[in-house]
Amino acid sequence: MKNNLEIFKVPLPLGGLNDTDDEMSVPPNVAVDMLNMEFDGNGLKVRDGYTAYSTSGLPSSAVEGFYVFKDSGANEYLLVYSDTAWYAQTTTGVFSSIKSSLTSGTPWNFTTLADWAIGANGVNEPVKYDGSTAYTLKVDAPTSAPSTATGSAGNLTGDYQYQVTFVTTSGAETNPSSSSTIVSPSSEQVDMTAIPTGTGDVASRKIYRTEAGESTFYYLATISDNTTTTYTDDTIDVNLGSAIAPSTHTDPPSNGKFPAVYKEFLFLVDPDFPTRAYFSHQSYPEIFDTTEGTGNYLQVGLNDGQEIIGIKALRGTLFGFKERSTWPIVGSDANDFKVATQPLTSSIGLYHKSMAYVDIGKGDMIVGLSKHGLYLFDGYTYENIGVQRQSGIDITTFIDGLDKNQLNWASGYNDVKKSKYRLTVREAGYAYNNKEIIWDYKRNRIAITDIAHNGMVSWNNVVLFGSSESSGGVYQIGGINDDGSAISWRVEWPWWYLGDDITVDLDRVNIDTVLHGDYSPTVTIYTDGNSVGHDMSLSDGADWTTSSVVTEGNNYRSKVPLDGVGSDEVRLSGVTAMKLKIEHSTLNEPVNINAITVYYSTTREQSGISVDPTVVGAGGL
Repeated sequence: MKNNLEIFKVPLPLGGLNDTDDEMSVPPNVAVDMLNMEFDGNGLKVRDGYTAYSTSGLPSSAVEGFYVFKDSGANEYLLVYSDTAWYAQTTTGVFSSIKSSLTSGTPWNFTTLADWAIGANGVNEPVKYDGSTAYTLKVDAPTSAPSTATGSAGNLTGDYQYQVTFVTTSGAETNPSSSSTIVSPSSEQVDMTAIPTGTGDVASRKIYRTEAGESTFYYLATISDNTTTTYTDDTIDVNLGSAIAPSTHTDPPSNGKFPAVYKEFLFLVDPDFPTRAYFSHQSYPEIFDTTEGTGNYLQVGLNDGQEIIGIKALRGTLFGFKERSTWPIVGSDANDFKVATQPLTSSIGLYHKSMAYVDIGKGDMIVGLSKHGLYLFDGYTYENIGVQRQSGIDITTFIDGLDKNQLNWASGYNDVKKSKYRLTVREAGYAYNNKEIIWDYKRNRIAITDIAHNGMVSWNNVVLFGSSESSGGVYQIGGINDDGSAISWRVEWPWWYLGDDITVDLDRVNIDTVLHGDYSPTVTIYTDGNSVGHDMSLSDGADWTTSSVVTEGNNYRSKVPLDGVGSDEVRLSGVTAMKLKIEHSTLNEPVNINAITVYYSTTREQSGISVDPTVVGAGGL
């Protein structure tokens, strides 16, 4: 080991990821390639592994939807969509089907309104779940009229007709049945029979009746069950209620998608009219008015050739996102909802499933994926968090490599405890989501992992995810490997440029690592733009897995320096630029990389000038 060596320490903190810019221009602490490494303090650590969560009752298929439903009584329910059915966890790790005969291979999205978990996928009828039973969101109106006949002596004289509506457990009321035939009592009562009964969550029925000889149907009575089929009417006209039978209580879009709640209205997009956002009656997600021309829907950026790709509320405004534009929607009720005449931007829109709320100290914002990048949205402007010049972050190459036809599967989750937004995505050539972007918004750093999933949720203080691979399964984040399989990881730094007028001899590289047990990573040095690297060996000549460790506390160990001679016995002399790569493919131990220090000596200086090699060059070695 030489004396009087120069020292270069890679600046801390070890930074984010830049897979796009020229490596000679990237800050020396920013990785140019990284997989399965996350940020920890000033350094890096191998990401957490995961263990299997008991999934009794689930099929061996990809999990395509994942949601935690919390009702007004603070009860929580874990819901999973897999293959062709919805499942609810009944006891820990045990699932039971709650809605079947659905379509597989479609991304489900969820929201909560009026004590219902509401899911929609753009193919099937939207579904609702109250914690015990799942139904289609729509409530079928009566398909038959009640029968009527004159009865005993009473108070009614004239010509009358009747209609019946269905009312759900939450109070949503359908349009009425067809009108009964005219019945003409003369100082008599009217006996109603064959009063229709409903299906699903219909809990009661309302009866409406005309005044004698008239055609408007006024409220008469409520049958507070879904079984009684008879009723005797002896109510004179002046005692009828003022409420008129509804006529605009139509079904939700039959294949609605992107459910979102704003001002207690449920919004859905109809794939058959992809620039329209339909909205329900307030607090009644089952009841819409889809009447063409006069119904409850908004045209979002009509005739611009773009479909709506997401809807989400932020800071008192609802936003409709299209592939290349973002449209504010304001108002407080069905009578004054309106879309802005111009978009906030004509270049960015966020995919529905990718969006999550985060708070970076400025109140809630939305982070999500667009076709060309990862963005933070504050309700007014966008910030591209995937391209941050000041910090050296740029993942444009990774984003460009995604399957642009499957971005609707990208699923975002805010891990609040760890201040990390996690987004699962699909690279081109894959049939499932195979990678994950992690934005550490506390430290503002980005990493990539290979955890393959279709969404994450927080459940009982742990993070669960549903596998996107065909074998399926639910897993719990935590542990040192992936359900028994070793984690492969790598990190590669940019070229550390020394300059044209000096060269150096590399003496050794200290990599400050902390780990459990012994492991044998591959550490490779590249020099002067060469693609052929030199694997480094320990300076004492020992094997990584034997005695070259120093026991600290808790069985943690730190490795000794690596020699400047590669394992191929090539001495790294006369170097003007270098880069470093560390990787391991069979790791079952947690590893931290806390710092990197390079020791070297100058072998050539600029003529007549003393050069400090620690400050020469854009890379700053």
